[in-house]
Amino acid sequence: MELILACEKIREDAMAELEARAPRTSEADEKTMLRMRMELEKTKKENRSLRKTIEDQRTSLESFKKEIVQKKSGEDELARWNERKRLEENLSTVRKNLAESLEREKKTREKLSKRERLLEELRKDEELRQRELERTRRKNAELQYERVSWLGSLYFNHRNRIRFMEDRQKFQAYD
Repeated sequence: MELILACEKIREDAMAELEARAPRTSEADEKTMLRMRMELEKTKKENRSLRKTIEDQRTSLESFKKEIVQKKSGEDELARWNERKRLEENLSTVRKNLAESLEREKKTREKLSKRERLLEELRKDEELRQRELERTRRKNAELQYERVSWLGSLYFNHRNRIRFMEDRQKFQAYD
């Protein structure tokens, strides 16, 4: 925009100078006029070229801005996609670990349940064994008592027989 204004100003100055020198019709003035017209045409071409360059740069700038926005948007989208992918992978890993952990917990519970049942069976077997041992001890004590009683009675009977036999022999000796 500044270039356009500068060019217009140059053109106006050139035209003003031409008009000021117009009354003179000398050959030098014509050469100057021709040179000025050529400068004017050159300046007009340069202005058109600069306007085109400015328009091209403006278009490029707009395009570049859009590209940056799209690229940034694309980069943001890519970053979000990568983050989402990473989170999904982490979630997948956590889910897998959870499933494995739940499976281990299930197996451990089953083993624990089996061991608890086995311990219960062993406890019942131990109770039965203790009752049987107690019954056997009582029976043994009973048998021991009977044996002692029987031996005592046998001894008593045997002692009585011996006394009876001794007494009998004494009575027979008196007879």
